[in-house]
Amino acid sequence: MKETKKSTKKPVPKKTKKIVESKEQKKSWKEFFQSLTFLKIVFGFLILVIIILSICIHQKKSELEENPPAHMIVPVIAKESKYEFGIDTLELSKEETKEYVFKITNYKENKINQEEITYYLLIENPTSAEIRLTRNEEDKDILEGNKALKIEEKMKKNEKQDIYYHVWLTSYGELKSDDFIYIQITS
Repeated sequence: MKETKKSTKKPVPKKTKKIVESKEQKKSWKEFFQSLTFLKIVFGFLILVIIILSICIHQKKSELEENPPAHMIVPVIAKESKYEFGIDTLELSKEETKEYVFKITNYKENKINQEEITYYLLIENPTSAEIRLTRNEEDKDILEGNKALKIEEKMKKNEKQDIYYHVWLTSYGELKSDDFIYIQITS
């Protein structure tokens, strides 16, 4: 008989191989979870930034709805002051409506009136454009179809006050290049 030589090396049991593979898997899983933790932190930070930006946008939107931006700001801070300006109707297309907003205040650079001041608002519309005038958030047309109107109002003392006037212009015909809506504010 032939003698077979027995190998002195012991075979590696299969379980040991699995343990080695499992340690490698644990290492890769650990790296995977560490990267997931980092991603979770980044994702959480992004969510936080989005929430903060949403709050800021909502506050700004609320502020703009409450106090719309004005095309013209007129501070009535002294008696016998006079401001005049015109709205060019040439910018209007036929059957187009545009809104112009001007604000009358009783302060300038945080210097508030120390006395109650009466101001007069005069609006004249010599054009063929239809004009509608509203005050603050009211929907009532102050002009009520008139071509000219003079309004008398009082500004408070020692307390900031903003009065917004909205002028709505609608063109139904051809407007001339020298057509202006004339607005005068005197105190």
